[in-house]
Amino acid sequence: MAFLNKMYNFVNDKGLEKAYMSKNVRFFCTLTSLALLFTGGMIYVIYRPKVLLLFFVADKVGVGEWVDSLRATCGSINWPEWIVYCLPNGLWSWSYVIIIEALFCNRPFSERCLWVSVIPVIGIVSELMQCMGLLRGTYDFADLLFYFSAIIPIILFENSKRKKLYGQTTKRQNH
Repeated sequence: MAFLNKMYNFVNDKGLEKAYMSKNVRFFCTLTSLALLFTGGMIYVIYRPKVLLLFFVADKVGVGEWVDSLRATCGSINWPEWIVYCLPNGLWSWSYVIIIEALFCNRPFSERCLWVSVIPVIGIVSELMQCMGLLRGTYDFADLLFYFSAIIPIILFENSKRKKLYGQTTKRQNH
């Protein structure tokens, strides 16, 4: 029962509901998020097979030649498969988590946690469904690791922040 009380205090702690994030930190988070999004996109565009719908759309909107030129210029490196096929999803998940954390920093922990976990949880569920044959696609354990890696640091950060402010045992938790 003491464990449940501690968990309740952790989630419903009114003293820690809001995280302070300065404008400079929010700006840095936004730039980091955009850099991760761009990097994942470039890996995807340059190194993924040309049979994907993305390349058909690029041709239709008139940027197909630019994409082909980019692929010819930068695509000569043979990266490991996990970089080409898994890393972009991981970078996009991290990008999402960082920007949502920056945008929702003034919201209660439970609300931030809900929004931060949306994309990683969708990714985790889709990978597990691919593993079970319920969703078309290729299951990859590395994808699963990248999706988990996007949400675990936020949870650990929140937990360490609470311990730092309140210590291991607090009067607040004993009530």
